[in-house]
Amino acid sequence: MTRRPNPPLARHHAAVPSPPGFQTLISNGAHMNISNLKIGTRLAFGFAIVLLLLISVATVAITRIQSINEDTASMLDDRYVKVMLTKSILDEVNVQARFLRNATIGANDPAEVSASLAKLEESVQKNSKMLNQLKAMINSETGQRAFAAMIDARAGYGQARDIAVKLL
Repeated sequence: MTRRPNPPLARHHAAVPSPPGFQTLISNGAHMNISNLKIGTRLAFGFAIVLLLLISVATVAITRIQSINEDTASMLDDRYVKVMLTKSILDEVNVQARFLRNATIGANDPAEVSASLAKLEESVQKNSKMLNQLKAMINSETGQRAFAAMIDARAGYGQARDIAVKLL
């Protein structure tokens, strides 16, 4: 069996005329040669690609900024408030220690002792209110464990404080 040579390829397909500015080659399908496009068309394609890149960069930037905004809001509206409330509780415990110290130093003056113990009781009540506020704000397992540890430490301090008050 003899093999017949392939017929030469035609420059243009007869059934589908080529649009202006395109060079059509019939080898493995139709191919477009960009260098044959008009300059306006090439500029439009380049500008479209630049716009697509700009839109994608802007989209990524906006989503990242929103993520940063959410993290910042979480820090300011949730965590910072808890930290400042905890600091206020600690400050109030220090105030209680000072009132107890003043009552101990002024043990010879009953007016000083009663005034210091009254202020101490006010401070204890203030601390209890702040602890209730903090307990309502806790929304994580780790926070609940830390709060429970703080309450246990407070109970020990409260017992020692009450013993010292009874001795006055």
